[in-house]
Amino acid sequence: MKRIVVVGAGAFGTALALAFLRAGHHVTLKPRRMEQADELNLVGENKQYLPGVLLSENLVIDAKHTCLNSADIVVLATPVQQTSLILNEISSFLPAKVSFMVVSKGILTENPVKTPFVSDWIEQHLPGHPVFVLSGPNFAGEIARCLPAAATLAHPDAVAVKEMAETLWHTHFRLYPSTDRRGVEFCGAVKNVYAIACGLSVGLNLGQNALATLMTRSLAEIKRLGVAMGANPDTFLGLSGVGDLMLTCTSTQSRNMSLGIELAKGRSIVDILAERKTVAEGVATSKALNELITMKALSMRVANAVYQIVHHGDSVDSVISDLLSRHEVRFEAE
Repeated sequence: MKRIVVVGAGAFGTALALAFLRAGHHVTLKPRRMEQADELNLVGENKQYLPGVLLSENLVIDAKHTCLNSADIVVLATPVQQTSLILNEISSFLPAKVSFMVVSKGILTENPVKTPFVSDWIEQHLPGHPVFVLSGPNFAGEIARCLPAAATLAHPDAVAVKEMAETLWHTHFRLYPSTDRRGVEFCGAVKNVYAIACGLSVGLNLGQNALATLMTRSLAEIKRLGVAMGANPDTFLGLSGVGDLMLTCTSTQSRNMSLGIELAKGRSIVDILAERKTVAEGVATSKALNELITMKALSMRVANAVYQIVHHGDSVDSVISDLLSRHEVRFEAE
């Protein structure tokens, strides 16, 4: 039995806490605010982020940093852009050699060329801690309700990652080990940008043919940059690659896809984000992704289209029209 602390009591953090509890571990869910912890303990349900799912009586809910003192595994389920702030807050409470598991998906915007991912930040600022990354085609509500799901768990050490996957394995939440941490973390981050693009396509009623084409070309773009950053090409055909892309780009449960649909209606990004309680990581990631694309001097038209709409306020109609009207015959693999 491992002592696991899940930092972040949003939908996915809560769902993973329940999943790891079912796998037979001692699990603490750590909200950032004491008031949220008090409410979860009182109500027995995360009404704000995961309504309708009852929390187990065996789940410990504690917002105090001291709950980290005896942890074997710390699961980071907080918004990517808040990671450095949160880790700086809790670093003095962490046991030596405690393992991190990063489950949030995004690219850090502060310096995406030097420190693109949360795993990079941890290794630079908190050396000595093993860092695992979990990513896959997972909606929090389904994991919380114990519906079958699977994800990729990545770490460069093949023995360590297989052991961790076996430790956390459950019949309804299967983990497949991978040594390509860079590729898994990259896929989980950038698919959110392409989910916005697919939401635009759906919102504009461009049809199923267009959506399938857009998803396929999105995967080609993701792979192009990912490989240039050192990822294993095979990763893009796995759960964290095409699996996560398919789920996120075909369901309105996806925060990023639904954001794209709203943009297609002519709403401003400011208004959409203002009324949301949850974070659409694809917005910040599209800016960081643009810096990486520029650095690698690659052509990634779909990603650029999302960037222009979200961060420069370009008209959705004009950007899509420009994307469709470009006449250049290219081989499919390019």
